[in-house]
Amino acid sequence: MPLDRTASIAIFGSGALARAYAGGALAAGRPVLGICSRRTHCPLAEQLELPHIDAQTACTADVLLLCVPDDAIEELCVALSMHANQLVVHGSGTLGLEPLTSATASGAHTGSLHPIMVLTRTGPGHCALQGATAAIDGDTAAIEWLQGFADDLQLQTVRIDPDKRALYHLSAALVGGLLSGLLADAAALWSALGLDPQTGARALGPMVREAGDALSHPGPKQVVMGPVARGDASTIRAHMIVLQQQAPQLMELYQALVHSCLRHVELDTDDRLAIEQALRPTP
Repeated sequence: MPLDRTASIAIFGSGALARAYAGGALAAGRPVLGICSRRTHCPLAEQLELPHIDAQTACTADVLLLCVPDDAIEELCVALSMHANQLVVHGSGTLGLEPLTSATASGAHTGSLHPIMVLTRTGPGHCALQGATAAIDGDTAAIEWLQGFADDLQLQTVRIDPDKRALYHLSAALVGGLLSGLLADAAALWSALGLDPQTGARALGPMVREAGDALSHPGPKQVVMGPVARGDASTIRAHMIVLQQQAPQLMELYQALVHSCLRHVELDTDDRLAIEQALRPTP
């Protein structure tokens, strides 16, 4: 079977990435053999109405998508029985192709496909990937198949040097996984207002979407907004006071975020100094 749109696909893993790739493949009309998971019961397979298959069956597919934690990729790859002209792909953002060396030794093609997107088990699945960017890597056959698969999922693609994968993933993590912790903290502050954090989450969500749009158009130099961009030291001073009173655990993070904003805005010297002074905790 050639590595084209008719190539059968087996998904290893049952998390958010596996859900997005499996759902995207099905939506594009690509043949999905099933979901291979170590779980006795696989809710993802049931949700997508796909077979829950074992590793031996999964390895009969033309394309193996390894949607497992980074530390498990190499061990899983070594354990699989692969064959020539098969394609083995991992979904890690930080790793190169080294964990797939055993697949290469079996004559298989190897590649990677990592989307720059926050994915959750209960989110919109493959629809969240539409318009997102993904890093792809691999040999010639792998790149050709991955580009076609990315097109089906409406992903834009980039190529990242293997020695810069960790830096690339750091950039994504700062506005992905790490930002999600900040968002959770911001929503939790609404409890001190006498409101449910979920109310805060609903209120803050549109701001997050708008900030993301501002980053995309026209770019990072114009994305910084709020009191730092305005040179509003009095507001920052008020924030510091309430942080000391209500959320001291967030003070260092707040100071670091203000300094990050300062690096990307143009302020006169007096406004910049006023903001620096406002960041000092009140005795």
